[in-house]
Amino acid sequence: VSTQSTGEGGVKLWVLTGDKMETAVNISQSCNHFTSSMKLHFLTARRDAESVRQTLSSLLKLLEGTANDSRGQSYGLIVDGTSLSTALTYCPDLFLRTTLLCTAVLCCRLSPLQKAKVVRMVKERKTNPVCLAIGDGANDVSMILEANVGVGIFGKEGRQAVRSSDFAIARFQYLRNLMFVHGHYYYRRIATVVFYFFYKNVVFVGPAICFLFMNGYSPQTIYSELQLIGFNLCFSALPIISYGLFEQHLPPTLLYEKPSLYKESATTNLLAIKYFCSWMALAVWNSFIIFLFAFSLFYDAGGFNSTQRVGGLWCYGTVVYTCVIFTINIMIALKTRFWVWFTHFTIWGTLISYLVISYIYALWTNPNVLWIHETNDPTYVFIWLAGAAIVYLTVIIVVLLCVLPPVLVMLVQHHLYPMEVDKFRVYQPSEYTPLGNHHQNHSKANYSTLLED
Repeated sequence: VSTQSTGEGGVKLWVLTGDKMETAVNISQSCNHFTSSMKLHFLTARRDAESVRQTLSSLLKLLEGTANDSRGQSYGLIVDGTSLSTALTYCPDLFLRTTLLCTAVLCCRLSPLQKAKVVRMVKERKTNPVCLAIGDGANDVSMILEANVGVGIFGKEGRQAVRSSDFAIARFQYLRNLMFVHGHYYYRRIATVVFYFFYKNVVFVGPAICFLFMNGYSPQTIYSELQLIGFNLCFSALPIISYGLFEQHLPPTLLYEKPSLYKESATTNLLAIKYFCSWMALAVWNSFIIFLFAFSLFYDAGGFNSTQRVGGLWCYGTVVYTCVIFTINIMIALKTRFWVWFTHFTIWGTLISYLVISYIYALWTNPNVLWIHETNDPTYVFIWLAGAAIVYLTVIIVVLLCVLPPVLVMLVQHHLYPMEVDKFRVYQPSEYTPLGNHHQNHSKANYSTLLED
């Protein structure tokens, strides 16, 4: 099942083995690596470079001529170690172009060094593909080390492959879970986590940079020491950690049963520069909105609370900081599709903890803070601002304007230009099925209509 599903997921599967050709072909046919409708071509026992070149050239013409065939004829190539050594020495480019057009490739009677050479040949293509090598013995170590991702299987041939690999599984069939479920999740999580770290720091620093144009380019900061220390340590760390650990934009059962969803994620470069620019544009927009509304709040010389006192630098910085904290945490909440108790705890707990810690810090640093009215004290301004209704209104308006662009983009994308994963989100169940129970009847019933398409 794992061998067949790799093709559905858009993954090219090559079998590199040291077994005899007859044994290797029988194994490939039994696991559906070679199907009954597939035409097999042999490149075996060829030591002459010209003979290998002629065979590959004729096969390449055949494959290029049938590339657009509507019948969808598939071809398989079988190469032994002798012919492979000749091809890699005299015509490696021709060999690579030919094998890439084949549906399945089987290389038999290979040494460990030849396995590593084949992996290196594919990995060093101009398109920079990601190569995964999986093996269970010591003869697979060089191949596993050469690949971008190495997977070792706990087998009867020892633990050498497992010790040299990036991931270890007990059976080959678990490769399907590793690639199409965990690999799918990991790629989307890490893309969001990387861009979000840039985003939140730009939003944090942006208003301070804008303020430089208003204070004569003075090095005076608008944030207090507690705010500077607590931003990355307390008030923005846990929500994105929770996202990176638990986010599941689609149920694992659906990803397991529908390997084609992996193809779209693999071909879509979520770490491309255009996505980075979109995150940075959003960060600049949020920084400008926060600065503009906070500065407008204090631009008038009149007071805005019951004491009619004018706010100072620390009041302005506290309002900006509050808007930043609420904006970046609400933003990651919008990106979250799978909510668990820890997600609620990190996002809403971070916002509540910011308010509580700021209030306790004001009381702890100055016990008489409730009876004084000095707005130039950074420890007092939070309590002073808490009594102004206009501050609450400003924070609400700022957060709404900051999250409005991504909400509109998501609505347009999901309704006018939906990806395949967006179509399946409509059908996701209220309860997620564990990976170990992917063949339960109720989970199959939920997606029966979609899986038949």
